Amino acid sequence: MRLTIAEIRRRSPVLAALEKDGKLKIVGSMYHLLGGRVEFCS
Repeated sequence: MRLTIAEIRRRSPVLAALEKDGKLKIVGSMYHLLGGRVEFCS
């Protein structure tokens, strides 16, 4: 999950800049099929 977030930042300078400026937050999440719980990872 953390590698995917890092890859998004690396491949998209636009999203990385927006995140740096505090206008966007890139986070990963995992949806647990059993129970429907969503676990977020920043």
